Amino acid sequence: MAVKGSTKGMPILGYIACCLERDLNSSNVRPAVARYLTAGGRHVMTAPGYGNEQAIGQGIRDSGIPREEIWVTTALDPHGVPADNIREWAAAQIDSSLQRLNVDYADDIYLHWGVAVTRQNRPELANVTEEMNLELYRGLLDAQTAGKIRHIGVGLHTQRELEYLINSTGVMPEIMYAWITPFMPEKQIAYAMWARSQGMALFGWGPFNWQRLDEPAELEAHRSITNELADKYNTTPLRIILRWYLDLGIAMATSMLKPSWLEEDLNCLRTPLTAEDRARLESVKWGCHKTDQIQPLPGCMDA
Repeated sequence: MAVKGSTKGMPILGYIACCLERDLNSSNVRPAVARYLTAGGRHVMTAPGYGNEQAIGQGIRDSGIPREEIWVTTALDPHGVPADNIREWAAAQIDSSLQRLNVDYADDIYLHWGVAVTRQNRPELANVTEEMNLELYRGLLDAQTAGKIRHIGVGLHTQRELEYLINSTGVMPEIMYAWITPFMPEKQIAYAMWARSQGMALFGWGPFNWQRLDEPAELEAHRSITNELADKYNTTPLRIILRWYLDLGIAMATSMLKPSWLEEDLNCLRTPLTAEDRARLESVKWGCHKTDQIQPLPGCMDA
């Protein structure tokens, strides 16, 4: 997948060591990463808050795959950010991540948690202001200049917040991480497409988070469609959603702890959905207010 400024491109289907306890456990993560890489996968994603960066690095070494062939992603998390000397604090956080991963550079580090989303969904981060967030972004730019990061991403930022970062620094992030599924409100999809129109590559996450919604009728409609298509393509409902991402050119990652999951996830690259089947997946949409049960959507918050 093309990323601005990248010669090797970001692999479109990756492994993420998040977010259930089994997926965070380092004793599970290390062998899973090695299996994923030796099977042909090349994109490994984590974050400091997941507590398994060291296991990720160990899995990379265990695989024997050359570092330059692997796309390594982690995050700059605002938890604990001080009111002053923010860029220096960010530099220390980035150095710590690289040390735990045992790599000289990250292919991508993304700035996690925009201000509007955290104020609604992460009260422990209510002290983080837009100016502090801007300094964190500048800290990422410093690390990129120093050669410690190849590309910069953002996650859970509204369009207005992104425009503030871009206008204040003159630098657009190269990748946007967003919760995207076929069932998303149109405003969230439009927000993601706006980011793409600005030149950002899209990375989607949470393909099955919609199952946490307390909306029995809509859940049944979603399950009915994905199950029917899974039967048609002789696969699982999750891989139908994965294929939807890939057909639209949206990169994403899943947890591939079991060898059978790994093989099935990688095999979903082989069979595209028809246009009619993609339309069926997109035929049942949530309202913005319903997604707040799980997490506020930046696209809806700009409305």
